[in-house]
Order: sequence, then C-alpha cells, then structure tokens
Amino acid sequence: MGERRGMAMARLFWLAAGAGLVLLLHAGPARAQQQRFDIQPWRPTPGPRDLLIVPQTQPLTNFTFAGGAYLSFALDPLALVNRDGQRAYDVVRNRLELDLMAAIGWASGSSSAR
Repeated sequence: MGERRGMAMARLFWLAAGAGLVLLLHAGPARAQQQRFDIQPWRPTPGPRDLLIVPQTQPLTNFTFAGGAYLSFALDPLALVNRDGQRAYDVVRNRLELDLMAAIGWASGSSSAR
C-alpha cells in the first residue's frame, strides 16, 4: 500500500512539474504596467526604539506618547536616460520631505500610529 502511494505521489509531482514547465515556456513577453508608483517607498515609523526600517516589536505601554520627525532631501531622485547613458529628462528634479510622526499607546499593549 505504501509503495502505491509513493508512486502516486511521484507521478503527481512529475505531472505538476511538467505543467509548470509548459506554462513557463508558453508565457508571453512581459509588458510594462501603466500604473503610478511612489518614488520613496520607505516610510519612517514613530516608535521610540525603531531603527531605520525595522519597527519595534514591543508595543507602547498604556497612555505612552512617542513622536519624531524625519527630514529627507534628494537631488535628482528620478531621471530618464537614453541608450548612451546620458540624462535625457528629469522626471523629479529635487525632493524635500518632512515627515512628522506620532504614536499613542492604548489599553495595555495595543498601539495606534498616525
């Protein structure tokens, strides 16, 4: 009984692998999506012990306040270049951003950030 089950599982595996390979080889060319995107996907977090990108794992205690500010400046953060590698067009020339953050600890362990 165990040998039949093993053979059935092997057959199922190879069938799935073959179907995946057929789908992969039959896939058409990738196309660019005409959607908007954010030039700065990283957002700072307001926790008192947060490090650059990693938010803290410990929630604020009851009725505790944490606040902060993050100033960001970018010089030519997004530009289009031609085939020769020369700058053709500046989509975003300069960017100055100030993020003000605040968080308040609510009822024993849960927190809410704005």
